Order: sequence, then structure tokens, then C-alpha cells
Amino acid sequence: GRNSKLLEVDLSSNKLTGFIPPDLCIGGKLQILILLENFFFGPIPESLGNCDSLTRVRMGNNYLNGSIPKGLLYLPKLGMFEVHDNYLSGSIPPKSTVTSSLGHLSLSNNRLTGALPDSIGKFSNLQILLLDGN
Repeated sequence: GRNSKLLEVDLSSNKLTGFIPPDLCIGGKLQILILLENFFFGPIPESLGNCDSLTRVRMGNNYLNGSIPKGLLYLPKLGMFEVHDNYLSGSIPPKSTVTSSLGHLSLSNNRLTGALPDSIGKFSNLQILLLDGN
């Protein structure tokens, strides 16, 4: 199938523009997605919230907007999620049960609002939490 062997995408610092393709994780093997320092815009694809193979997502310093997809922060293997310096809005999605291995969460310098969900305190591996500039 399409993308059935794709494990890592690193497009950092390339001045790329456009939307993030929603079908990056078709095939279910994508582990690392790094799109730092480009000009990507639009929302983070909802489909990434179902990509259980992801371990690292780094999309800082772009022009992303909209909200954080509901399942993305709570993927079971996700250890790093960075979306600092974008235009993301809304609140951090809550979840009643947390099985994620998230250790690094950077949401700084966006337009996030609302209270922190209780689920943030349930990340037992969380070592870095950056929320400044919202």
C-alpha cells in the first residue's frame, strides 16, 4: 500500500509551503515526522491522531492553525510533540485515560486557551512541558 514502508519524514528548514498531507501515515509505519522551520499552514491533519506508530512529531516554527487533533497527544508510543511558534488555537484536548509515553510537550507561542486538562498530569514520563506565550 501507499507509504507502507515510510518510517521517517524530516523536511526541516526547507522553506516549504502548503498543507501537511493527511495521508502521511497510511500504511501505519510512520514513526518520526519532523517539519520544523518551514511555511506549512492550515490545520494539523486529524488523521495523525490515529497514527499509533508515531514516536516523535516536531512541527515548530510554521504557520499551522486550528486545533490540536484529539488523539494526537495521547498516541501510545509518542514521546515528543513539538508545535511551538505556530497559530494553533482552542484548548488542549482532554482524555480520561492516558497510556502515552509522552516525555516532551512543547506548545509555546501559539493561541491556545482554556484550562489545562487533568490528563496533562497523567503523563507519567513527562519531563518537559512548555506552554509559555499562549
